[in-house]
Amino acid sequence: MNATFDTKRFGRYLVYDLKNLWANYGLSLLLLGGIPVIMYLFYYLIGLITNGFANVTPPPTGMRAALFFIGLAVLVISFPVKQYGMLTEKRYGSDWLLIPCSRLEKFISMLLLALVIVPFLYLILFFGTDALLSLVDPSYGEPLASLRPNELMYGSNAGVYMDGDKVPFALGANGFWFLWTGVIDWMLVFLLGALCFRRRKAAKTIVCLIGLGIMFSILMSLYVRFIGLDYLDAFVDDPDKWLNRDLGMYINLLLWIRNIVIIGGLGVAIWFRLKTLKH
Repeated sequence: MNATFDTKRFGRYLVYDLKNLWANYGLSLLLLGGIPVIMYLFYYLIGLITNGFANVTPPPTGMRAALFFIGLAVLVISFPVKQYGMLTEKRYGSDWLLIPCSRLEKFISMLLLALVIVPFLYLILFFGTDALLSLVDPSYGEPLASLRPNELMYGSNAGVYMDGDKVPFALGANGFWFLWTGVIDWMLVFLLGALCFRRRKAAKTIVCLIGLGIMFSILMSLYVRFIGLDYLDAFVDDPDKWLNRDLGMYINLLLWIRNIVIIGGLGVAIWFRLKTLKH
């Protein structure tokens, strides 16, 4: 049997991890996915009390979209702590280390749950309940799943307009890939924090992020102060030269490079944290 990776052994461990997912985070995931129903009932209850049933209106699309992102933020902050935060505790962490499974298999299973399975289940639950309400109540509006992020960000033609000129700025896959990679980024950040800190894991991770943000702002200020941003001056002096370029291609390329660097770096950091995890 391969000591590093064995398909059958990995499958058994993945099933074990999924059972832990249901025990540790199943109820939380159902509540987050059921936010559309909870908000819908809340709106109708308040409307019934204040205006009477005939004048009740469902939540507007903007609020539903905001609730989706709020639920997503709660998901990426809370899931790593609830599912894997106990690995820093002596008893649970020791039991986890003694599971007859290689560290690579545990690492892959952890990434599958955090980056694919849990976000996908949240999307299915949230968009599914939202679409069901849209089907049941015609006044509810279009399902959020039918909306296109590029259109929401940049207008119906997926472009930014400056002085009457359209700048191609559409993101790939109608912008959904950008949303997904953002979820991966933040999930990995809080997963690393859950594995590094012993107490107040989410709070300490947020404090570290604030500190890094302040440091980055200082470095950028120093860069602008001593080096300058000549390319911005060039843009202001001759905008047509820049607006005629296919900005969308360059922006997508830069985003991909940025995601590869950040996601790869966080993945490596989590791997080495698992290798150094001892009790």
